[in-house]
Amino acid sequence: MTAPTEDRFRALARSGPWRFTTLRFTHRRADGQVVEATLRRPGWLRVRTASGVEHVVDQRRPRTVNVIGLDEVRWHDEAMLRPHEVRVALDADGFVLDRPRSPRFDADDPLWGSYDWVAMLDPVELSTGTTVRELASTTRHGRETWWAQMSATDDYEPRCGCCPLLWGAVSERLEAAVGGPTWAAQHPDVSYPASWLVGLDAQTGVVVSAEPLGGDRDDLGFGVTIHAVDDPADGVAAG
Repeated sequence: MTAPTEDRFRALARSGPWRFTTLRFTHRRADGQVVEATLRRPGWLRVRTASGVEHVVDQRRPRTVNVIGLDEVRWHDEAMLRPHEVRVALDADGFVLDRPRSPRFDADDPLWGSYDWVAMLDPVELSTGTTVRELASTTRHGRETWWAQMSATDDYEPRCGCCPLLWGAVSERLEAAVGGPTWAAQHPDVSYPASWLVGLDAQTGVVVSAEPLGGDRDDLGFGVTIHAVDDPADGVAAG
């Protein structure tokens, strides 16, 4: 098992939507919340809470976006394109070279809790606007995991500014610039993490660990244990 390069780590982070169809996993937040989940792409998620309550989010019906062509005079709806409907070029390692840039492209999986859940499943925000250091590869819960110490730069573009994967001074500044809520507004003496230790599952690209390095918040970060990838039984469960 060899350590990934920076380029391969970034490529894995942008390739998630094309690397699996179903995923069964346990998600643990640093604040103690634990849920079990089954995801079937596109658009179906079942979550079971620690108390045994099940929630299903079904977004399998095609979504639309309002667009206008250069030669048109009125807006119209067009169907959004899911990752499995878009052909992408792959590099020699099977990673996506460049993601679609069309406004019709829709890679978002169903949300649970907050948008860092969506970013966890498709961490494209880690592929640019970040520094990547201290790369390593280990086995975690029986699965190859790629690790990096990461920090956001001023070019960081989180899936949602209020719940980025790399929360800190940069994300707070970006969120404040667009008038969004910030932690510092209520906690002016906040100490931000210096960086984050991030683990990506080498097969799926899912973020399986996000741990702040430094700072004074004890509610940040999460861990994921993957139980099954593309198990036919999970496809049946989605109906």
